[in-house]
Formats: sequence, structure tokens, C-alpha cells
Amino acid sequence: MRITLEYLSVTHANHEVRMYRPYALRIAGSVLPTIAWQVVTLAVWALFICALDRVEAIPFQLSISPILISTLGFIVSLSLSFRTTTAYQRWWEARVLWDRLTSTSRNLARLIWVCLPEKEGSSRDVLMKKSAINLIAVFVVALKNHLRDERNDIAPDLNHNRPKSSPSRLRRAPTYQPNAVDEAGQLRFTWFLHHSSDDACIPTLRAHLLPVEAAFHLASYCEFARSNNPGMPNFIPQNFTLCLNAMNDVVSACERIRRTPTPIAYNIIMSQIVWIFCLSLPFQLCGVLSWASVPLSVVAGAFLFSLLAIGTEIEDPFGQDANDLDLERYCDVIRSELDILTSIPPPDAQEWAVRNRSNRPLAGLTDKTFAELEVLPIGEVRRLLSRKAQVTGFAPFMDEEAVRQSYGGP
Repeated sequence: MRITLEYLSVTHANHEVRMYRPYALRIAGSVLPTIAWQVVTLAVWALFICALDRVEAIPFQLSISPILISTLGFIVSLSLSFRTTTAYQRWWEARVLWDRLTSTSRNLARLIWVCLPEKEGSSRDVLMKKSAINLIAVFVVALKNHLRDERNDIAPDLNHNRPKSSPSRLRRAPTYQPNAVDEAGQLRFTWFLHHSSDDACIPTLRAHLLPVEAAFHLASYCEFARSNNPGMPNFIPQNFTLCLNAMNDVVSACERIRRTPTPIAYNIIMSQIVWIFCLSLPFQLCGVLSWASVPLSVVAGAFLFSLLAIGTEIEDPFGQDANDLDLERYCDVIRSELDILTSIPPPDAQEWAVRNRSNRPLAGLTDKTFAELEVLPIGEVRRLLSRKAQVTGFAPFMDEEAVRQSYGGP
């Protein structure tokens, strides 16, 4: 018998629980701690019913026909199937949305770093690009905080993007001051322009609009780059706008999931169905199984309450429960990728393709470099490309001897 072992990593209160264990022996990551009081209550109830059934002085019989199990069991299975299916659909849709956000962030970063022109030797242009790409990371982290309602503070995980700030003071919730002004007498209306360690008026943070504000700032950078580069190809601002639209669509879809829970009537009736079924189990089993009905009732109830709790837990996939989406890791991946990719200059095709002596375009057919191949006539190059396609394309479907006899080297 094969027992599947899988690496488990669960984050709880800023620390990780890691272990290798069979699924059947796991506690971390399960909902058993959540349903402990239901299981204990059911165990006490089953024990009480079994003990009461053994009392001969009772003028009536407590045990009832087990046929009720099949009748109620169908209703329970139908309701739990609906609950877990709808909850998992919400969880999976949220995961798809964050995958789309990751892809869009990479596309937008590539567009800014590689496609937007920059003057030779201009530190200003490079730093402007980097500042815009930093806003992508701000957008992602701000969305994570927004979905978790972590907006009553000043977003400590974004403090590295706020110059001249004191982290120890920024952890305090800022006091809303409608008349707060900066040193120049202007109203401090935006999170991005607040560089003081003092409390300030930050309406966009308070109004849950920090991700949208980041998109506004990115759009302003697109307009800045377009106005300063009149000859810029049209596809750059068009794709820039498409990426921003896709990011805003992700925000709206995530807010829809976050703010539209399963109707409370469904939760009420499903909870009532499970409780009625579990509380009736001892009556149906005590006459047949006697004291063995206690552990059987507890096990059956634990399974049913677990399914109900799982549906409740993953209904909001943006929280910090063990089975919710690991938004911190998703944000860290995007931020680290953007920092690493912007640590190198935009790739130069002449450098990596033409002058790179390790570039062998027809590797697998010939070890000649790009410089050695580009002097060949175009007809010869195309013939070699055809032979490479035959060798590497059909090789998986042919044995080694057939490939060697049919296609030789150049």
C-alpha cells in the first residue's frame, strides 16, 4: 500500500509550520481545531443518549429506526456538496485572478523596462522607469491589504516605498485630518506624496482606493513617457493601457468575491441540517450498536462538520487561514522578480544574439556560432533550418538508429 507524503507549509501568525506527514495524520492545515467544540458536544450528547437508553426505568424506548439515516443522509450530502462546490469555485476564481495579476504585472514591467525608450546615459530615465515598476509592486501589496481590510494602519509592508518615513511611527493609525497641509501649504491628498513621519490626511488609504491610485499614477507615467517621446510606437501606450485595465479588472473581481458572501439563509439551513442529522445519530444507532454508537457518531459528525467548516473557511480566500491563498508569497514573488529583472539593463539584441559567441542558433545540428552562420547564403541557412526541424522534430518518434541513418550532420 502506497502512502502519499507531501511537503506541508502552513503560515500561522507570521511563522511557518513545516512537516512531512501522511494526509490522514495531519492536524496543521486541517479544520479540526475549528470544529473541536462541535465534536466534543456531539460526543457528550451521544454518551448521554446511550447511557439513558440503558436505564430500564424509562417507560419508552429511545432508539428509533435507522432508516432515518438514509433519508436525512441524502439531504445532508446534497447540502454539503453545494456548500463545498460553491466555496471552492470562489477559491479557485480568486487564485486565477491572482495568477492573471502576476502575468499582467510581468507584462507591464517588461513593457516599461524594455520597450519604453531611454536616452543614452540618462540616469533620470532609468530611475523614472524603476519608479514606475515599483508602483506595480505597490499595486499588488495594496490590493492584498485592501482585500484583508488591513487599511486602518499605514500599510507597514509598503513603508519601503515611502522615503523619509519612520517605521516605528508609521505603525500607528493616522488621524484623519481634513485640513492637513504640507510644508508648501498644499493639501496632502495622496499616500504617494506623503513623506513625513507625522500623521496626515490620506483619503485614498482610508477610502480603500490605494490600488486604484497606484494605477492612476502608472497611467500618468504612461502619458509622461508618450509626451516626451513623440516618435513612440502606438503599440506601447496601447498595451500599457490594456495592462492597467486588466489590473483594475482584477481589483473589481476580487472585491466582488470579498464583498459577496454566500447568502446567510444557505449557511443557516445547512448548519441546521448537519446539526439535526448528527444529534439524531445516537438515537438511530444506540439500539443496534449500544456503546459503539458513541465513537461512530463522533467520527461521522467530525466528517460532516469538517466539510461544513472547510466551505466556510475557503469562502473568503483572501484571509489568513491555513487554507486561504498565500497572498504574502504571491506579493513577495512579484516584488522580488521586479527587483531582480530591473537590476540588469534592458537586453540588447545585438549583444546577446550577434556578438555572443555562445549563441548557436542551430544547436543539435551544428555547433557553429551566429557569426559563422550569418555568412552563409540564405538558401543554405534555410536548408539547415529544414534539416534541424527534421532531426529534432521527428527524433522523439523515431529510434536512435533510424535518426542516425536518415539524417546526418552537415
